[in-house]
Amino acid sequence: MDPLSLALLRVDWNSLDHAYGPAADAPGRLLALAGDDPEGRSGAVARQFSGDERATRELVSALEVPQNADRWFTGHLPGQDGWLHSDLAEALAARASDLEAVLPATLGLTTASNSFIYDRDLAPFVRLAFPQAPTERTVLAPAQQAFLNALLANGHQPFDEALCLLLLGK
Repeated sequence: MDPLSLALLRVDWNSLDHAYGPAADAPGRLLALAGDDPEGRSGAVARQFSGDERATRELVSALEVPQNADRWFTGHLPGQDGWLHSDLAEALAARASDLEAVLPATLGLTTASNSFIYDRDLAPFVRLAFPQAPTERTVLAPAQQAFLNALLANGHQPFDEALCLLLLGK
């Protein structure tokens, strides 16, 4: 048995959930992503599947609890530039068209990101959430409020602190 299959067997997938329910299906999907079949390997992160809603849901699900995704593999996959959740975040940000659709992923990422990887993990979603720089007159949508609250709660300050607090009514 190859090292990847062995690593996947060590995870109690039945005890994990992703955004769409039990994660028992994750090993098969991960093996397809890392397998020899180019179609399977390209899976959710491939740009050619950016319009595929199932691939986007896979990325959102994986990033909802990014610490789980980091433990999927003991090393980097071929072609992977950085930490797995950063690579997944970049793939998701490249195809995301509205914050609400990717909100579970952005909330999960706020717990795992830090100042060293903020630009890769969170900055693209901040730009998605706030395409125009907010002002003191900006009224936030519920998804924007949730994301901004999560950012601040986890030590990320995308804008001036006073403006962030004003926008959140604090």
